[in-house]
Amino acid sequence: MKAVVYKGPNAVSVEDVPDAKIERPTDVLVRITATNICGSDLHMYEGRTDFEVGRTFGHENMGEVIDVGNGVDAVKVGDRVVLPFNISCGFCENCERGFTNYCMTTQPDPAAAGAAYGFAGMGPYPGGQAQMLRVPYGDNNCLRLGEDAVEKQNDYVMLALYVDDKTELPQSEWYTSTYDQKEKKTIGAQNADYQIVKYNNNAQPHYCLVDHDGNLLVRPKNYDLSADNFAKFLDSGKAKFGEKDNLVFIN
Repeated sequence: MKAVVYKGPNAVSVEDVPDAKIERPTDVLVRITATNICGSDLHMYEGRTDFEVGRTFGHENMGEVIDVGNGVDAVKVGDRVVLPFNISCGFCENCERGFTNYCMTTQPDPAAAGAAYGFAGMGPYPGGQAQMLRVPYGDNNCLRLGEDAVEKQNDYVMLALYVDDKTELPQSEWYTSTYDQKEKKTIGAQNADYQIVKYNNNAQPHYCLVDHDGNLLVRPKNYDLSADNFAKFLDSGKAKFGEKDNLVFIN
């Protein structure tokens, strides 16, 4: 198949690459019919990231399903689908709580979370600026479209931007803390606007604080902190972010 291949800063080429194919029972294979060029593609194209030479761009995609693995139930051959740019499993602890952009299953780096198609630092997955795309966990990552999918594909492809956008995330099942960005300290656990999520799948996972848009605000310097101790430290009001204490202010 043909794909847009990154050749180095400010250089891409349409080349023949190995055909995308079903690799796992939960995969779906999509023939790409529309894909966006995102502003974040430019960061990679211009060499401002560690995007590897030889990879393919394209994280906002839609198309027609042409094959499914034998573990796929909902998606059928012939379906027109749009694909969220974040690749998620749907069943890990973060996905079940709505944090699909912090999926712990699809990111192979145990020190990170979250994956995407054709994106630097977000897994090895090829992008969709190609004739075909393998979609992992197809039942979870394919948004099936209606009868006007072909007619309105230039509109529907934009859903790849928003279908994974979490503007109202569920409250934490563990602990919550309100975080005052101006004062850089926590101010208690009532009316919480920020949540603790597990941030990797190591034997000793660490935790971070995120806002309702899923933005990473705080991570612990000490990855051995348990969720209990992390939450207690936040709720104590003693956290001084960005200083020598146990947390680092990110934003």
